[in-house]
Amino acid sequence: MKNIKKIGFILCLTLMITTIMPSSFVTETVQAATPKVKLSETKKKISIGESFQLSLKSVKSSKVKWSSTDKQVATVSKSGKVKGKQEGNCVIIAKYKKNNYKCFVTVYEKQDNTVTASDNYSMLYNYVVAHGEDTNAGYKSLTNSFTKDTGAGIIANVDNKTLQFNMVQYVSGVYIVLIMELPRNSKTANISFYIMGQAKGTGTILCTDVSDSMSDLSLVYESTGSFDKVDLNNLATLELQTGMVNWDVILMLNSCGITMKDLGFENNK
Repeated sequence: MKNIKKIGFILCLTLMITTIMPSSFVTETVQAATPKVKLSETKKKISIGESFQLSLKSVKSSKVKWSSTDKQVATVSKSGKVKGKQEGNCVIIAKYKKNNYKCFVTVYEKQDNTVTASDNYSMLYNYVVAHGEDTNAGYKSLTNSFTKDTGAGIIANVDNKTLQFNMVQYVSGVYIVLIMELPRNSKTANISFYIMGQAKGTGTILCTDVSDSMSDLSLVYESTGSFDKVDLNNLATLELQTGMVNWDVILMLNSCGITMKDLGFENNK
């Protein structure tokens, strides 16, 4: 009987020790999870000419075969580099073993939001027509006079949709007139320069960020009087520089948001 009690006590003690034994003494075998294979991108929007890199994760790149459902829209290289060709939609496929992984690609044409001198010309014309004062029939004008002998204006011809930049000075009984016709699609503005009763010249000036110097004014000498060709050219250049300042002030005072530089005259800071 005593032996039976001893055996029962030993069994109970063993059970208690096993129950309270730290888990660190228990070992388990854990099987490593298999890495999930997936494409780095499943949907992409790019512009024509733009590229991006695709990759198949957890797989050696050399074992992946790439293809495009429409090579005219987008192409893909052996390394997974995708390039947009023309507007449209296609699917880039990465094939690994017996599985296909897909990236849906949309290619669009990127819009050019660059504002050109021609755009600003049209904006200024519309502003003058809307806010300018009536001068003669079919003409609207933004004007300003800095002295009693000087007047400058920006005039819109409503009929043929053109702009003229005018300046008149009255010196010792002689009118000096400068007229610049701003180009819409060309890179040269036409210049007319008159000294009443003395001389007359015409010429052009480069604009739309072709030139940064007023010396690009070129005149055609037409009459003699008291001016020779050099004097006429120097005076016309000086008048044009003065006109540029006056016209810029007119634009500033009218708050139309456009400067002479915006119209292509780079030297006019």
